Amino acid sequence: MIVTVLVVGLFAAGLAQVLRALPVIRDWVFRGVKPWACDLCMSWWGSLAGAVALDLPGAHGWPAAGVVAVAGVAVSLAVLHHITRPTQEFVLPPEEP
Repeated sequence: MIVTVLVVGLFAAGLAQVLRALPVIRDWVFRGVKPWACDLCMSWWGSLAGAVALDLPGAHGWPAAGVVAVAGVAVSLAVLHHITRPTQEFVLPPEEP
């Protein structure tokens, strides 16, 4: 079950990154449109899609699939937080008079 949670969470994080790279969705992300710009939203819908893609509702029932999807959200959020963190501190250039 732990491996399934990891697979679903990693799927959700990867799906979020791939979808956010598409030109039309990238524009929505920059404008802050939900669910595209929301890590929690993308993690939830991606984890749910991953659980359904693995046919967890059919194999184990909807309650088990829901538990895996919710746990996958935590994995996905951790991955998205790690990969979207700036590598260096952002400093605005000084204003010119």
